[in-house]
Amino acid sequence: GVVHLNGRLAIARSEQALALSSGGSTTINTLTIAGEGLNAFAGAVDGTTGLALTGVDFALALMKPLNAAGERSWLALRADAEAVSVVGVTGFTLDVADAFVEVNQGFGDGNNSVIDFASTPLDVAVGGGRVRFSIAGSEGNVVRASAAVRLAVADYFYVAGRVSIESFTRAVKLNTGDGLEARVLAIGASTGLSAFAGLNKPATGGNAIGLSLEAVNFALAYVRPTATADSRRWISLDSTVGAAALVGVSGLTIGVE
Repeated sequence: GVVHLNGRLAIARSEQALALSSGGSTTINTLTIAGEGLNAFAGAVDGTTGLALTGVDFALALMKPLNAAGERSWLALRADAEAVSVVGVTGFTLDVADAFVEVNQGFGDGNNSVIDFASTPLDVAVGGGRVRFSIAGSEGNVVRASAAVRLAVADYFYVAGRVSIESFTRAVKLNTGDGLEARVLAIGASTGLSAFAGLNKPATGGNAIGLSLEAVNFALAYVRPTATADSRRWISLDSTVGAAALVGVSGLTIGVE
């Protein structure tokens, strides 16, 4: 395989005092890598199959304490992409637009902290501007992403809409009254997905046969304790469908609103 990248990149090293979510601050040795207006391709050498990205702006910060013993380290990432697509795969289409990714993580044995950028923002220079990290340390370890997605498989499945994914640590309360610290994976769509499963997509096509869904909103949460010895797991799902209809079957009409 091969990776092609073109655009503006900037790499810098600095030292500054940054606040920690666990309290206080420490002097941090920071390596930042940033890009502006990047276009990239990862895939086959001949460029016929792979993943294409356009209009990517990002800033990555890799951080370790200055002159401190231990294995603590931190990572922060902010990235935007105008478009991401899978190319050259027959019968499969995945197009992503207006994508956003944000990460704030702490690593190392016994490291229960992340950088509190709300108290001590970090600016990363790239091109003619700057990217600012400002996520609050009170949110804990966070990975979040959102994008407008269009997925199609051959002629029989299609879904389009904006989807968000987030992973974070939070104190939760059970129906027993007990509380615990948990890791939460949340996936949702609140702007109304449209989907079709059947033949000859899309549902609005004159030859379509299958099930059409419109204005689909959902929120899915998968919760597990942060304590590795605790094997309990919980799932919560809430969803609404604005309209569902069976299309293209002569003599049979089924609609749900």
